[in-house]
Amino acid sequence: MDPYLVLSKLFWLVAEPSSFLLTLWLGGTALLWTPWRNWGRGLVTLAALTTLAVAMFPIGQLVIKPIEDRFHPLVALPPRSPSSPPAKRWGSIRVDTFATPLRG
Repeated sequence: MDPYLVLSKLFWLVAEPSSFLLTLWLGGTALLWTPWRNWGRGLVTLAALTTLAVAMFPIGQLVIKPIEDRFHPLVALPPRSPSSPPAKRWGSIRVDTFATPLRG
């Protein structure tokens, strides 16, 4: 197995935003019972404010909107060839009723 693949997976396990935020919470909480209480309070406060910002503000929407705006919405589906097989049905499909009319 490629060592870079393993290293990249391990790095992302630590660097993933949710894992990083959990590390801030746990590290700050652990420091509260040591002589470094002020550092612990600072980390817990930083983690709490970051969690509040992620929960309150549409950060994900703000990040993905420029990427979605780079591509034109699909106006109409291309005509289906008579030789193409019929579409398969794989059960229920979740359709985002908010984004579909805007993005196509």
